[in-house]
Amino acid sequence: MTAMRIYGLIWLLVLGATGVSYFMGFINAMTFPIIGFVFGTLAVMGFVAALPAWLNEQYSPRTYPVAKIP
Repeated sequence: MTAMRIYGLIWLLVLGATGVSYFMGFINAMTFPIIGFVFGTLAVMGFVAALPAWLNEQYSPRTYPVAKIP
């Protein structure tokens, strides 16, 4: 679950930084490609890293300890 929390935190930080940049007036034609690259990278990272990590955690076979015979 740590990978998903880190991934979510990165999304929140990027959205917050983009919102602050927008309200401070720093968004212009030069920053659109940079912001697009960052959001595109986060979207691809979701499919390549975060989703497989979550699926592995949720659907991996459970192991149980073997009972020792005395």
